[in-house]
Amino acid sequence: MEGHARMFGDQPGSPPMLLEDARRPIVFLLVEDESVLEDPNSESAEEAQEADETEDEESQVEDQRCHVYGAYKPVDRRVKPVPGVFPEDARVVRQFPEDPLASLQPLTPHPPDFVPTMKLTRERMEGLKINADGFLWPEEEKLLKHIFSLNEKVLAFEEGDRGTFREDYFSPYIIPTIPHVPWMDKNIPIPPGIREQVIELLRGKLEAGVYERCQSSYRSKWFCVLKKNGKLRLVHDLQPLNAITIRDAGLPPSLDDFVEPFAGRQCYTVLDLFWAFDARKLDIVSRDLTAFHSPLGLLHLTSMPMGFTNSPAEFQAYMTFILQDEIPHVANVFIDDLPIKGPATCYPDSEGNPEVLKENEGIRRFIWEHANDVHRILHRVGHAGITFSGLKAQVCKPDVIIVGQKCTPEGRMPEDDKVDKIRNWPVPRTVKDVRGFIGLCGTVRIWIKDFSEKVRPLRELTLQKAEFIWDDRRQSAFDELKGLVSSAPALRPIDYSSSNPVILSVDSSKYAVGFILSQIDDEGKRRPARYGSLPMNETESNYSQPKLELYGLYRALRRWRLYLVGVKTLHVEVDAKYIKGMLNEPDLQLNATINRWIQGILLFDFKLVHVPAAQHKGPDALSRRPLGEGEVVEEDDGDEWLDNIALYIGTTPSEAKDQFEMLSGYDETAKVYLTPTTTQDQVLRMIFRFLSDLEVPEFSTPRARFKFLRKCHNYFAKDGVMYRRYAQRMPVKVVFEENERRRILEEAHDQFGHKGVRATFETVQLRFFWPFYHGDVRCHVGGCRECQIRSVKKVEVPLIISTPVDLFYKVYMDVMFMPTVRGYNCIMACRDDLSGVTEARALKGASSKEVAKFFWEQIICRYGAVHHVVTDNGSETKGAFEALVRRYRVHHIRISPYNSKANGVVGRGHFILREALIKSCGGNISRWPELLPLAVFADRISIRRATGFSPYFLLHGVHPVLPMDLRESTFMVEGFRRNMSHADLLALRIRQLERRPEDVARAAEILRMSRLTSKEHFEKRFAHRIRKEVFESGDLVLVRNSAIEREMNRKHKPRYLGPYEIVRRTQNGSYVIKELNGDVSRESVAAFRLLAYQPSDRNLESLISDPIDAVDNDETQPEEDVLGSDEEEGEDLHEIVGKDSSEEESEDEMDMLPVSQRTRSWMQG
Repeated sequence: MEGHARMFGDQPGSPPMLLEDARRPIVFLLVEDESVLEDPNSESAEEAQEADETEDEESQVEDQRCHVYGAYKPVDRRVKPVPGVFPEDARVVRQFPEDPLASLQPLTPHPPDFVPTMKLTRERMEGLKINADGFLWPEEEKLLKHIFSLNEKVLAFEEGDRGTFREDYFSPYIIPTIPHVPWMDKNIPIPPGIREQVIELLRGKLEAGVYERCQSSYRSKWFCVLKKNGKLRLVHDLQPLNAITIRDAGLPPSLDDFVEPFAGRQCYTVLDLFWAFDARKLDIVSRDLTAFHSPLGLLHLTSMPMGFTNSPAEFQAYMTFILQDEIPHVANVFIDDLPIKGPATCYPDSEGNPEVLKENEGIRRFIWEHANDVHRILHRVGHAGITFSGLKAQVCKPDVIIVGQKCTPEGRMPEDDKVDKIRNWPVPRTVKDVRGFIGLCGTVRIWIKDFSEKVRPLRELTLQKAEFIWDDRRQSAFDELKGLVSSAPALRPIDYSSSNPVILSVDSSKYAVGFILSQIDDEGKRRPARYGSLPMNETESNYSQPKLELYGLYRALRRWRLYLVGVKTLHVEVDAKYIKGMLNEPDLQLNATINRWIQGILLFDFKLVHVPAAQHKGPDALSRRPLGEGEVVEEDDGDEWLDNIALYIGTTPSEAKDQFEMLSGYDETAKVYLTPTTTQDQVLRMIFRFLSDLEVPEFSTPRARFKFLRKCHNYFAKDGVMYRRYAQRMPVKVVFEENERRRILEEAHDQFGHKGVRATFETVQLRFFWPFYHGDVRCHVGGCRECQIRSVKKVEVPLIISTPVDLFYKVYMDVMFMPTVRGYNCIMACRDDLSGVTEARALKGASSKEVAKFFWEQIICRYGAVHHVVTDNGSETKGAFEALVRRYRVHHIRISPYNSKANGVVGRGHFILREALIKSCGGNISRWPELLPLAVFADRISIRRATGFSPYFLLHGVHPVLPMDLRESTFMVEGFRRNMSHADLLALRIRQLERRPEDVARAAEILRMSRLTSKEHFEKRFAHRIRKEVFESGDLVLVRNSAIEREMNRKHKPRYLGPYEIVRRTQNGSYVIKELNGDVSRESVAAFRLLAYQPSDRNLESLISDPIDAVDNDETQPEEDVLGSDEEEGEDLHEIVGKDSSEEESEDEMDMLPVSQRTRSWMQG
């Protein structure tokens, strides 16, 4: 008996336990926390230490000890399964015998009152705790009760209610094993005080079919644990079985990834399976592997055991199979926990009240949607044969616990039980107590802002040789942490479907880089999603502050790139201004490592925002925390991920920038490209001859001879090849022949991803040497046609201001395509340059005949013949329209292809007119033809900031009188009265028109100054891209491939076409080009589309060129128009008519859009 008492001691060497203690369940229950048994990473629950079988039975009992462990098992004690290929006969057959939703009974919006049944009694219904917190309305409570009444077979309240998976869904599980020898383990004796309870539990399992009597050559250990409800649970030690089992590679989802999508929902339902692993049947051939000895004889399991290594993976697999149509948008599964999402919104009206059903105003819409999801999922699971625990269900609540985290409509927060443990933690008396408190707080640190700063006074006590002094400073930090945990903010997941900005705030210090990921919600509030930090190692801590900030940004982006993919608008906040300059000019950094970091940063598309340090305290605190207890510096994988990306995409934008910026300013006459006849080449050949025959050449002076011999020490010859030696790296081969040098450059650059100058130079430098080989690399990379046509470089040309002269002196015309309504599918619009007066007409087709009729009736017949009309090159501006303008001697200016900026007046007006038209339709777009005149009138009477007058006033000399003026008797109608004489009316009109010429002149001057201001702003903004020099005849150029810039599959297409040769420059600044074979383009090309081409071969006949047709627009004009007079050539004014400094706000926003978004084809979409 004394041996028994000692067996249940705490640890070897601990005081013996009294006999009376054996009567307490804790004597035999080695682990009190049920969560240990449910740990999916644990192969089995913790077992008692095995006795030495070589001694007699009495000594075994005398020396045996019980070890009590937590959820963590030391690595050296874990038993791992065998990696191998699953046997074919052990593969599970998963199938749907029939459509589970075919028998789903639809819900009624008028649920009946609850009627108790034999299984779902009134007491059990109350046990479900539906609406225990008063969240549901009465009709909603009836609806939920009705759902559980319809699915009562899915609920289990006792062992007799349990369900098992149907075998026509899943075939019985066969345990895959390797060849082995059966094991026979001796069991731990059962304390007499609980023996009867254990036997009763075994009999219940036999009656339920979980155990069967058997005859087996295997025998495993087993023991009991205490469940949360105080009852016993039998646990089988299956470590010998796990050791010979072939591992199933499946895993449960990551806890953080699993919980995060559930945050921020209006309601939740969480279901827990009544039987988890026990609901899955084992095949007869595998049951003997689970045999164990008991007071009732040898038994084995009939279902998948808890503690078996493949149980979590298999259970996760068949639960996700059953709910495959519901995951992840409606629900998800974590082993036996099944949370169901509610809608993300309550569908509030303008007053904030939730939307209700039309059929039943007592049921809110979001509750109805969630109830249907719950009903459907209950039916799916019930159809498979398994059951949920009725007592553990959390039904339609605004906040629930999901695998240890509390999810609410505001986001996710720490579980209340964990918060209570921290809040009730007693004042620490030892270092061990402090470490325990810090560790517990660390589990909720992602909810605590400035955690490292708050915990620093306590962490100081855990340092080595630190004296334990609990003073007021420590007590204050202790109390503050408790308060912060109690008021932890809710974390919301990133909404990737929203265009609201996602903000990554980053700060770096010598301790760590800290970063916070948040998003602006629809109410304009910043909602945190994640907090994080990465510690710096000793080398990184010694970086200079600029280098440290850049490296921190690089690591933060790389660390959370998983969460940044798919973000529509990303802002990166830093408190260091110089980062922006470092990113904009990467080649100014002499350090190749820094350029690699910049290359990685520029792979992300974001807007960099500088935040003053005083407003950047969140990431600042995370970055300045020292290493936590047991925290190690994460090993950096260097730039390997960048190399993988570079191999995938070929040439990165930063490398393309590297190519062109390094080549810019390189004098053509100074190029030395693969020329093996320089003085240094001659010296190398002399050295090679000396190393081969050891004969010193003759020199004019002893000093020259000495310098030669000293230089020879840097080289050596081996097997007829000369090498150059270096002190810190391996020797490199000296290359003499031009063809060999060319072949090396082609292989290093062309065959290895067309990398930039630096990458190609490093590849060559590591292996070869010849004089001026860096310049040769630059020339070869700069002359690579594939790199040049894939260049991301864009240029701008200086702007030419269109000076307004008089009303309807110059007009702009364009067509805007609309949805087809009663045959009308487009709008023809014409806008005056000075006043902004618009004339528009709905057309049934954009033919030249219809356009000519519009121009005749609404422009010439109303305002007279204009001097200039600007159009694009569409077919609608040819034929009949061209004949009309020639007849009235109207100067017709066609813009060059893809140069919509030159037609910006009407192009910007499209946006304004379209928006007013669509908004007026009120959602019924079919009304646009009848509302077009009203939209045009509204545009005409709106005062423009650019001029300070409305187009109506500049045209007529008076402000428009609106219906409200007549109704409200405003001053607009002052002076007009009934029964006015003709003379009085004329006199009043004369007084109104007296100031009109002065007003028109003033408006023209204001508009001119506004355009000059916009020109200055443009040239300042794009100073680094503006090219002022002009191309001469015979220059080689590339043409920007504008046709593909709006295509979805443009990434693999060339960004530039060519090379082509310049024929001449037109009067208006565009260029006529030709192919290298002499074919001349049919249209001129805008200057901003051209880029200088640098040939790698001086023989122009060997160059490859794209067909000239690839440059021309689809809507072409006759060749004689291009080769004719300058007056008819495509105009490249590149005007600032689109961004006046004082336009309407909507117009300003339009001006900021890319040109491609304001073209005629964009309006068609």
